[in-house]
Amino acid sequence: MYDVLCPVCTGAPNGASNEQEAVDMTSKIWKAIWPKERLRQREFFTFGMDVLLKLDLRETRQFFSAFFGLSDFHWQGFLSSRLSFPQLMAFGLALFANSSNQARANLIFKGTPGLVSMFTGLGKTYLPDKKSK
Repeated sequence: MYDVLCPVCTGAPNGASNEQEAVDMTSKIWKAIWPKERLRQREFFTFGMDVLLKLDLRETRQFFSAFFGLSDFHWQGFLSSRLSFPQLMAFGLALFANSSNQARANLIFKGTPGLVSMFTGLGKTYLPDKKSK
């Protein structure tokens, strides 16, 4: 991690000399740790967990039946966090298509509030970065 952050701190070997430099430095560190792609993935994962937590035992079994019925690329990529955000969206559509009608209804009914929240969070990742004064 130091290798990633070291270039961010170049020019400030003893830290920031004023509050604005500190704000700028922490902003750069945040962006190095959480690039927009990772923030988008996190929104998707949070949405998925929100849905899972609302399912009862039968619905959870239906969900995982559809999940592990997907291609190895999709379910292994999801579990290993290797899927890019566009691949996660394709994964979600494939999961929905691979689900039973009852499971789809559960996903729609129980997932809609989380989906709205996910799209709200995603919208923030597409806004231009705030410039420091």
